[in-house]
Amino acid sequence: MKFLKDKIFVILLVIACVLNTLPVMLNTFIISLDGPSHLYNANLVAALINGNGAVQDFVSINNYFTNWFGHFLLILFNLVVPAWIAQKILLILLVVAIPAAFAFMVCRINYSSRYLSFIIFPFSYSTFFFLGFYNFLLAVVFFFLWMAFVYKENRTYSRKEKVFIFVLFLLMECSHIFVFMIALGMFAWFLAAPVLQKNKFHVKSLLRDMLLPLKTFFSVTSGGLLLLAAYFLGSDRHQFEKPQNDTPWSKIIADIYEIHPLQGLSNDYHVLTTVLFVVFVGILLFIVIRALIARKNKTSYFLMYNALLLLVLYVITLFFLDKGLYIQSRLLFLFFLLWWTWIAIQKIPKLVQIVLIVYSLAVSTVFMSYYMKMLPYLSLRCYYAYDAGQKIEKNSRVFCVNYSSHWLENHLLNYLGAENTLVMYNNYECEQNFFPLKWKHPETVRSVWNEYYSGNFSEVFYSNVDYVAILQENQHPSYPNDLQFLSMIREHYAWVMTSFDEGISIYKKIPKKMIR
Repeated sequence: MKFLKDKIFVILLVIACVLNTLPVMLNTFIISLDGPSHLYNANLVAALINGNGAVQDFVSINNYFTNWFGHFLLILFNLVVPAWIAQKILLILLVVAIPAAFAFMVCRINYSSRYLSFIIFPFSYSTFFFLGFYNFLLAVVFFFLWMAFVYKENRTYSRKEKVFIFVLFLLMECSHIFVFMIALGMFAWFLAAPVLQKNKFHVKSLLRDMLLPLKTFFSVTSGGLLLLAAYFLGSDRHQFEKPQNDTPWSKIIADIYEIHPLQGLSNDYHVLTTVLFVVFVGILLFIVIRALIARKNKTSYFLMYNALLLLVLYVITLFFLDKGLYIQSRLLFLFFLLWWTWIAIQKIPKLVQIVLIVYSLAVSTVFMSYYMKMLPYLSLRCYYAYDAGQKIEKNSRVFCVNYSSHWLENHLLNYLGAENTLVMYNNYECEQNFFPLKWKHPETVRSVWNEYYSGNFSEVFYSNVDYVAILQENQHPSYPNDLQFLSMIREHYAWVMTSFDEGISIYKKIPKKMIR
């Protein structure tokens, strides 16, 4: 196998991948925005499969296989290890699989530039890693593997390659439909481009020659397309908010040249990432100028054209779609990945390669050092939430209130149900049509939340909530509804525990006392 041919390269890659896992290995938990919710819902899916009646009364399996694969892996790992270790295994898999898949792709496309695979390491701990977008990152891994088999100059594939491509399309769809749709568009363009160029003004020959690319396209994408069609035809449409046009151009441009997806948990190193951007712009110009002055120009710009298209879409969508959907940030992330891929497969002078590799690894090392310093403190609250969940009776219905001002803690209380089986009303995944679970009786959930928002508590809240969990109770705002809520809790729910850092408080319903 060509990938393993250069033993020095393989040894260096393995060492780099092992060192890349240190921030995960040295911390029990890695704090992230959506990570607690994914771990909790994986536990719920497992409870459903095992026939847990309390869970079956509240949630059911979604019929659409999108945003599923990360949950599936967590369920699989959790069969043999505790939930916190299952999550750790998934995170280790991600920070190893991204550079490994990238290296495999580079080796298959242009083995002579294999050492440029190391330029991908800064993207291991991207912003999406700390957003907890595990399914999206898994889709990126499959995207790299997919390009390893698809990106061929002759655009013809053996039966074995078609099977791999078919499976990878399926895996991308089951992981994240956005990445799947980007891959679909790229594949269609990749297959059609030579035919369109050959038959610019000949419609009949164009239609005739397009039959083979169409056959290839549908033969390897049919499985993913069927799942995608089932999702769009059967699920509720995504509710986009009103257009957002208040993003200043300075912010849009800064996010590009500062390589915002690399910022992760800190904006303190934007100078490092800006220099990295300038270096890559310089190499891009070098490759283009070299190709222009060469007599025989064999440089393919297909990946770079796709990258630029994603950059244009990034800018356009900022003015037409809600920023909260993270569509723009994903477009920007994929823009950089395609740009880095295009650079990595080019023939670049050895000295330039060394400079690029060394600086990329230096940037990665600086960010990793920062995370190894900060994560023990930031992730301690995860442990307290996970531990507090063990103090709640199994199959209880829990209402969570979050008074924390830290964006990373928005879904932190979902760790309460990571190991213990609980029904929690703050399960945002059940409200989205692209996650594994959905509410069985959404009207009940809405009724409970309406009472909280209105400040008028009745039998509805009391009869449907066994426990109340509060994050940062001492930071609650002095709004009338919040004060009324806390007053109701103290009257009808008994204190159970407060975490060691006094950040999480658990209250249990007092029996035989009704709210009037």
